[in-house]
Amino acid sequence: MLTLHCTPEANEGHLRLRLENHHVDALSGNWRLHLNLVRGVRRVVEGPVRHLKQTGSHCLLEMAQPLAPGETLHCVLELEVAVARVSKLPLAAYAISPDRLDPLPIMVRWPGAEVGSPAGRTGGVPGLIPWPHYVEWLPGHLALSDVIAIDCGPLQARAAAEWLRQGLVEHCRSDVSLGAPAPLCFRLRETLEPEAYELSVTPEGARLEAGDEVGFLHAAATLMQLLPAHPVNDRDAAWCLPSVRISDSPRFGYRGLMLDCARHFHPVQRILRLLDLMARLKLNVFHWHLTDDEGWRLEIRAFPQLTEIGAWRGHGERLEPQYLTGPERSGGYYSQDDVRRVVAHAQRLGIVIVPEIDMPAHSRAAILALPELLRDPEDRSVYLSDQRYSDNVLSPALEGTYTFVEGVLEEVCELFPGPWVHVGGDEVPRGVWLGSPRCRALMEREGYTRAEELGSHFLRHVQRFLAARGKRMMGWEEVLHGPDLDPGLIAFAWTSQRVVPAMLSRDVQLVLQPSEFSYFDLAQSGDFQDPGLNWAGEVPLAQVHRYDPWADLPTEAAARQRLLGVQAALWTELIASRERMDYMLFPRLTAFAEVAWHAGGQPDFEDYQARLAAYLPHLDRLGVNYRRP
Repeated sequence: MLTLHCTPEANEGHLRLRLENHHVDALSGNWRLHLNLVRGVRRVVEGPVRHLKQTGSHCLLEMAQPLAPGETLHCVLELEVAVARVSKLPLAAYAISPDRLDPLPIMVRWPGAEVGSPAGRTGGVPGLIPWPHYVEWLPGHLALSDVIAIDCGPLQARAAAEWLRQGLVEHCRSDVSLGAPAPLCFRLRETLEPEAYELSVTPEGARLEAGDEVGFLHAAATLMQLLPAHPVNDRDAAWCLPSVRISDSPRFGYRGLMLDCARHFHPVQRILRLLDLMARLKLNVFHWHLTDDEGWRLEIRAFPQLTEIGAWRGHGERLEPQYLTGPERSGGYYSQDDVRRVVAHAQRLGIVIVPEIDMPAHSRAAILALPELLRDPEDRSVYLSDQRYSDNVLSPALEGTYTFVEGVLEEVCELFPGPWVHVGGDEVPRGVWLGSPRCRALMEREGYTRAEELGSHFLRHVQRFLAARGKRMMGWEEVLHGPDLDPGLIAFAWTSQRVVPAMLSRDVQLVLQPSEFSYFDLAQSGDFQDPGLNWAGEVPLAQVHRYDPWADLPTEAAARQRLLGVQAALWTELIASRERMDYMLFPRLTAFAEVAWHAGGQPDFEDYQARLAAYLPHLDRLGVNYRRP
């Protein structure tokens, strides 16, 4: 076995590596150490390294010294940033020896132990999250017998009634049926606003009223939160709903969660489970980040190479190992049947799916899969992206680029029935396109003087292609850095809440996803052992809950009407498992859902904590590996 011990040093971001060879064979000749680091390596300070190369998070160190069994090799690297937390240490490693065909796995160790997440169980007030607009507690309770019936009422309530039935079956282990008359009944109230609902519970029964399908789903979610999370010993009191009258409606029409499935592939069942957890918190948009430099996750029948090549990473693959992946082949993609299954499940839960195909930057997986179509052989531009790639941007001057984009988006528009398609548009690196004769000719022909104008030229074409198919284009805040695009654009503020006032001055609609409040890949504390990144600081639970999307924004109605809503984000460079996904999302997602939903004056954090204590046992019951607050 090979073991790599990683120790950060306080001075100048130095990282000391100690590689121990417990293997029966020596590492000899021009052997190579491969390891993954989130941040860049400036230089080798100490150690027998002949050559260093870094592509994205993947580092290759060619060694000039053999490593015999029982020997130890020492090396010191200087990183671009100091190692302030465990997530900045090497994530995965392996060795390649010229006299072996297979990579040698390496056990990576660092000081301390990884943080766990024991799930506490505490009692308290009913765990209503997000807090409703109006709540009136009444005397008495509704006792649910072993046999529960639901009157699903109008056609608009059928999906909500079936969801509630399934939830009660899983929760109460009872025989729950649909039919009238019944103590739990859905009734149509056409005067209620979209997504609004009213819930009344008395000792005689529960009445769930709404004016549309989604409102009924929200009412069902609230009723399930009123149930005790775990049965009590007294069977007669095991399942009781408190008597209450609730009137409720959302603060924002757009309440989203973005999941990055490009850096690490997350299987369909994990996506379906996440959608259910979102619906329980009344979140209504799932932003599905499907492509990036490190992986292409969507089957496109016009270009099978995108998933045959671009969906896989590993030693010897077209895409190198990145982040948590080692030499073995890893990855995956969603077939079009998988997508239809996810879309159908989301529709049943009142959730709209926004697919994201990130371009023109963040396109390395596509370019490596389709080089004959997407590479400009005459381009001599020199650039390096924020993720340390020098070959990840589509050319706006290549005919193949538009063949590719239109072929992909044609199928995307058919697969996703929602009104929006997100095309990224972010982090186009400086220096791109300037060394391409084709791009210079395009700039001269169109009268452009800046590279940003080429980016807008490309995005304008994409926007019009989508508009012709009834879709509105979404993009990250960088889509506003060049010339104005066509009306109807929706831009996402992500770098900070501070950029929002300037973005509202443009004639576009906005979704707010500021990193300091909504990026749940960021660590939850300053503890070195707490997993997550910290490029925008830490994002603790209290900070999420106190987020005010209206802070420092213009007060005029016209500006506020351009604010569609808010969204949380989970980038997955360091998240490959369901357990880690849960740990980074919960309970922070509950606080964010309250920010997005509650319109009656934000409840204070202490009030939220009391309700969270009652909500956490529900997460226990659902098997969610949350972080203890």
